[in-house]
Amino acid sequence: MTEKFSILIVDDDEALALNLQSIMQAEGYDAMVSHDGKSSLAIFEERAFDLAIVDIKLPDMSGIVLTERLADQQPETEYIITTGYA
Repeated sequence: MTEKFSILIVDDDEALALNLQSIMQAEGYDAMVSHDGKSSLAIFEERAFDLAIVDIKLPDMSGIVLTERLADQQPETEYIITTGYA
């Protein structure tokens, strides 16, 4: 049996994050949601992810800083930075 591709969605807009999670799960991915940098770092300590979709503007740190710190924990993870700002 093949493992599902795992994705962490990090966005402080809860409705957007949950909607994206729902879409990803419907497509067969193992998707989790986090709403800030601190909890994302804790989640990354517990399990590995293939991809993290990270909002650039989070309540406790920038998405850029978060991806740098996450990459230190799991260098094999890929990252997509998103924003809702023009």
